[in-house]
Amino acid sequence: PLLDGIASRDSALQLRRSATSVAQNYAACTIARSHAEFVAKIRIALEEADESNRWLRMMQAAGLAEGDQLKRLTLESMELTKILSASCATAAKNVRAKRRTQ
Repeated sequence: PLLDGIASRDSALQLRRSATSVAQNYAACTIARSHAEFVAKIRIALEEADESNRWLRMMQAAGLAEGDQLKRLTLESMELTKILSASCATAAKNVRAKRRTQ
């Protein structure tokens, strides 16, 4: 339905791009060749998760989307952003600790 509306189509496409990018960048983390590459990829995943959350909130505020499904998606997006943020902080801390021991 969001893709069908003229007012919501661009936002829906942007949301789809950022949401699918989260998954792709997280998958790239799992095959990172170094700790630094892992941190870089997880930061991108975090940025994309945060962007997805902003698109969901903007669509709600603009009246383009509403309802329980939107609330669940927004909550899940916020939770994912928190998880990725914590993972990013831990990974960055580990990189700094590794540099100190080298």
